[in-house]
Amino acid sequence: DEIREKYDHHKGRLSSIWDTYLESYLQFKSYLDYSKYPFRSKQFVGLTFSTIQTILPRMYTYLFENYPYFGARGADRRSSDYAAQVESVINKQCHYPQFGVDMNNWLLQAFVYGPSAIKIMWKYHDTTMKIKAFVPNSDRSALEQHIVDFTKVEFDGPWHQTVNMRNLIYPDDETFLSMKPWIVYRYKMSKSQ
Repeated sequence: DEIREKYDHHKGRLSSIWDTYLESYLQFKSYLDYSKYPFRSKQFVGLTFSTIQTILPRMYTYLFENYPYFGARGADRRSSDYAAQVESVINKQCHYPQFGVDMNNWLLQAFVYGPSAIKIMWKYHDTTMKIKAFVPNSDRSALEQHIVDFTKVEFDGPWHQTVNMRNLIYPDDETFLSMKPWIVYRYKMSKSQ
């Protein structure tokens, strides 16, 4: 009951903040909507437009200017041995197109809400298909054609997924998410999951 009460309280607080952000963003966009606001068709605030519309590419430039983009350090002596490998694998993920999409969503949330979270997990995906294979016959005098199952690994490595901040409920006690006393992540699952 105590957790539910805290959850409801902070969900209400965050919802009002999120609605304010949304109203402000829509108000900014409305200046560009000439059909809805024809009297604003001659109005253009260059500084406001350039600041908001170019902040994302500028952030990309600052974050991904120098390689390696991300560093890894071990928490103890044993994990320090793997830190260089982890750093290498994470930085290689930056070259996948999907990584750019995830970073785009992550940065947009940070601009709007302040904090933004991203999950890093290990993803494995394979596909099983039927292929034709030539196998030696019983006396090894000739090759026979057989249909066999072949497993192709599509992806095996770390993967990134942006967490929707509207589904992340937390108290307003500390500045950083890592310092919050508790965090509730709300998500939907199917019955099979």
